[in-house]
Amino acid sequence: MELALIYKWVNFVIFFGTLIYFLRKPLNDFLADRRESLRREIEAISRERLGIERRLQEYRKRLAEAAHEIEVLKKELIAEGELEKTKLIKKAKVFAEKIRGDAERIGAQELNKAKHLLRQETMRHAVELAKEGLKKIVDQGDHERLIAWGIKHLEGIRR
Repeated sequence: MELALIYKWVNFVIFFGTLIYFLRKPLNDFLADRRESLRREIEAISRERLGIERRLQEYRKRLAEAAHEIEVLKKELIAEGELEKTKLIKKAKVFAEKIRGDAERIGAQELNKAKHLLRQETMRHAVELAKEGLKKIVDQGDHERLIAWGIKHLEGIRR
């Protein structure tokens, strides 16, 4: 039994030695190719990573610039808003002054109109009172003398 075991071991060593002898070159070539392809992949990934990092830095820089630009635009818009507010307030004051002036002018016109109407009404009322007073104190003879005087006076003007 020991001899059979020794034959099996010798047979195994010969088989394994032959296998190594014949597969050494293809295995070395395969491992070298595999090592080279892995190296190329690592280099490609490394280059890609560097490119991505560069783009990331660019994007971060652009983001920072955008944030700064937003702040600048915000300040400009606030300044423009304040300027527009000032202009609108100025226009509103001018408009208010114009309205105030128009209102004063119209008020003065209405007051003058009311005064004129009041004078007219007072005069009409005075004439009515005078007519009534004259009717009470002037009789028919006075009435005829006044008409004659008026006609005579008018004839004198006509000449």
